[in-house]
Amino acid sequence: IRGYVDGEPVQGGWSPAYAGATTQPPVVDDDEIWVGSSMGRGAGASFQGLMDEVALYRRALTEEQLTQRHPIEPYQPKFTDGAPSDRVRVEIVENLGKTGSWPKRFGRPSLTYDEDAFGFFQTPEKYTENGVRDAWTNPFLIRAASRLILPPGEHEWLLRVRGKGRLWLDGKVIAEIDYGRFGGGAHNDVHEEVAVKGADLRYLGPGDREQLVKVTGDGKEHLVVLEMIAGNGRVRATLGETSLSARQENGGFALLSPGPREVPLSDGGWEAYRRERMAYHREADCARRVALRATEADYWQLRHSAARETIAKKEPLAHHDIDSFLEASWSKANAETAKASTGVSFARQIKPILGEQCYRCHDQKAKGGLRLSSREAALKGGDSEEPAFVPGKPEASRLLKLIHPDAGDDIMPPKGTPLTKGERDLLSQWILEGASYAEAGKQIIPAAKTDDLEFLRRVTLDTVGVVPNAGEIETFLNDSVTDRRAKAIDRLLADSRWADHWTAYWQDVLAENPNILKPSLNNSGPFRFWIHEALEDNLPMDRFVTELVLMQGNAKAGGPAGFALAAQNDVPMAAKAHILGTAFLGVEMKCARCHDAPYHESKQSDLFQLAAMLNRDPIKLPASSSVPLTTFAGRKPLIEITLKPGSTVNPDWPSRFAEQFLGDIDTSLLRTSGDTREELAALITAPGNRRFSRVIVNRLWKQFMGAGFVDPVDDWEASKPTQPELLEWLARELVANGYDQKHVARLILNSAAYQRRALPLKAGTTPDFSAPIERRMTAEQVVDSLFLVAGKPLVSEELTMDNDGTQNASAMISLGHPRRAWEFTSLSNERDRPSLAIPKAQAIVDVLENFGWRPSRQEPKSIRENSPNVRQPAVVANGSLSVWVTTLSEDHAITALATRPDITPDELVEKVFLRVLTREPSGDERRLYTELLGKGFDQRIVPEKNRPPITRRTPLKHVSWSNHLSEEANRIKIELEQRAREGDPPTVALRSDWRERMEDMLWSLMNSPEFVYLP
Repeated sequence: IRGYVDGEPVQGGWSPAYAGATTQPPVVDDDEIWVGSSMGRGAGASFQGLMDEVALYRRALTEEQLTQRHPIEPYQPKFTDGAPSDRVRVEIVENLGKTGSWPKRFGRPSLTYDEDAFGFFQTPEKYTENGVRDAWTNPFLIRAASRLILPPGEHEWLLRVRGKGRLWLDGKVIAEIDYGRFGGGAHNDVHEEVAVKGADLRYLGPGDREQLVKVTGDGKEHLVVLEMIAGNGRVRATLGETSLSARQENGGFALLSPGPREVPLSDGGWEAYRRERMAYHREADCARRVALRATEADYWQLRHSAARETIAKKEPLAHHDIDSFLEASWSKANAETAKASTGVSFARQIKPILGEQCYRCHDQKAKGGLRLSSREAALKGGDSEEPAFVPGKPEASRLLKLIHPDAGDDIMPPKGTPLTKGERDLLSQWILEGASYAEAGKQIIPAAKTDDLEFLRRVTLDTVGVVPNAGEIETFLNDSVTDRRAKAIDRLLADSRWADHWTAYWQDVLAENPNILKPSLNNSGPFRFWIHEALEDNLPMDRFVTELVLMQGNAKAGGPAGFALAAQNDVPMAAKAHILGTAFLGVEMKCARCHDAPYHESKQSDLFQLAAMLNRDPIKLPASSSVPLTTFAGRKPLIEITLKPGSTVNPDWPSRFAEQFLGDIDTSLLRTSGDTREELAALITAPGNRRFSRVIVNRLWKQFMGAGFVDPVDDWEASKPTQPELLEWLARELVANGYDQKHVARLILNSAAYQRRALPLKAGTTPDFSAPIERRMTAEQVVDSLFLVAGKPLVSEELTMDNDGTQNASAMISLGHPRRAWEFTSLSNERDRPSLAIPKAQAIVDVLENFGWRPSRQEPKSIRENSPNVRQPAVVANGSLSVWVTTLSEDHAITALATRPDITPDELVEKVFLRVLTREPSGDERRLYTELLGKGFDQRIVPEKNRPPITRRTPLKHVSWSNHLSEEANRIKIELEQRAREGDPPTVALRSDWRERMEDMLWSLMNSPEFVYLP
């Protein structure tokens, strides 16, 4: 224990009972500064003993005595660098001690930054020392200050705060607002206290309070300080819409600003300010985060240097680029095909026999460890390690011996009708001819190259998740034909939107599953924000896995600690071990959660050994994580249980993994000795782990090419690589280049294989990658591209049911205001009340769900169920989102195009086609749409003097969890749902009859099948 006065330690040293504690003192009231060994307890005293003595000592002293011993000056807000006169200096101060009252002492600011004006709806993110998302303490203080010149005369200022706030002017408090109401369940009334009125004044935010203050100006500079305590330890620490604004000449209010920035405190003004500052803070957060991550650069360079040495020792491969590997494999396959055409046909004669008699047990299943679905697997053999057949030698082939009647009880198949003599003779002749799996007559011919705009659309969707915008198309077409594709790839890989696209993928793979209501109820934490930041920073994949496995940061603020959460799960770390296995090792251990896997090699002990490593401690298997073994009519159970309930499982790398992937690691590269989590991360990502690097590049290949070398990508026991040498080369490239997935992406995207025209994959055939496989947009790509085409920002309510900040974070969380589709989550609630609806968000979620997005991700999944269905065109054609993106509102991109006085109908049609479908119209399309828009084209624009006023809807009162049970709350939400269906009103700048025809054209292009298919 150590005592502090004004931040300086009093006499006495650290007590051994509290050794290792933080060197930053907790912020306490002044009558608590007496804690310390100087009180005579001496070394070895217990913490509780010290605190008991402190309590007695405090009661023995009066406030007057304390003040005499340590005189306390009146509190004045101080600033490390001084308050500026051109910006608003903002400080965040943590560890406020007791809640509900202003502390008499404040600690040093945890963060200082500048803003343009006195308007605050979010703080910068907090990060750990290595750049992982964390959370500010609850409560924390936000303090904003600036020096302003107050013109002579009387002024009205409007102070709005969410928490406990006060306003200082030249060292004196001129306004103070206490905490609002907490509790009351959901039975509070819906009300808006419109005590202050002003032109276009934005409604007071939900849960916020306001006070009008009059000040007198003298033309001189004055120090203005706004302080607010966010949270109180019992409710979420949120800012709401905290602001200080001044009344303007028109009667409205604008945010107080020391600079030229003018932000009206109106709905439009605040929303524009919020979107702009969100973008600013994202960039500032990124800069701080990257700087923090750089503190570990030397360590990761050491790791990557060792990895390069490992790769350099490997035998060189035959080729050094993707297309050379593929061309060599095609040449070999074509030669085998030509040879197969002269003998027994595998496709017509052999494959039907194997499919009918053998594949049930030796294809997806691997009875006896044997699979016959590929030549490589059959030659490898099963548990006996004897090949199923010996090419050219039927008499030495085990397969023929087991299907012969002389096999007796060992005959295959063990049930059903045995193979006929004719079938056995066919198999014998096939083996004599070399047992080729090639399909006769199928020569591999690479597909034609895409045209330039087809390529641009595909690569833009594959990298940043949206169709290319007009500027990107123009830049691309202005580049030289010889290198425009490579330049586009480089631009897109450097684009921060890469993270927006790929976050959605990893949310599925890692089962990121938060819920805004009751977040501890069978959910994970919202570690989506860490995923996004890791991808935005292009974190090497070995570091990505390491940070995930270490699970640091804050679980509710979006850090990887959220991955650790698996509420209502008897062994949470077993669930996480299963996810890590499928995500990074291609090992499916779902069945091993409760028993040994019947169709995989995994034992239950394998999974729980990994779980214990994550747990950093042994785990005792609960009975609820096992199934009772029963037998029916003497039949042997289909499953085995080798790990009994109550058994203790120690942290360890499973021996099967050591044999198949990697045995050990260089422990000198571990930073924390004995940390089994760090050891597990190192074992997964070690350069000698033959599986990890291959799994990562296989995932990338499947996303870009439509199929993996190994499918399914998360279960490698089910199949073998179709292009093993190319897979190995790409895996080496990943490791040798610092585990940079963008390096591998650049190799794939620049290959001729990727840039060919896509073709559908025929059922029952194995992809040979002579063409990418035809793909459709993901749910997120559909939504984000619709908004991009319209040129409208994705606008939704805050994703929370606690928008007034009256609930505890264990009951409700906020996922903020989304700007891309990956940020949405399940909006469900068990009450199914209209008052709990989030209408705009729900309209977007409706589209996402119909295209395969999962609102709840309780288990990992690498492939979504996104097959075409009748609901998809229905929701795009008729849903609320369709209305939003096809109505030519004031802020619509096509409105801006259509109101250009110099544009012609032909030019307009061409630009709309480029914007929606990334191509020029055909001759017939050009004639059709030019004719449609040509009628009345010259009169389409309404003269400004004749335009009616823009429609402005009356604001509605706020509904939140704390008042959602009232009847008025239901009525308000029903009205909001109606407004969401209607969308923004149409522009007044275009005549309605012409505008509606333009909207018809836009609707038809957005609803064409071409829109949702990648070229």
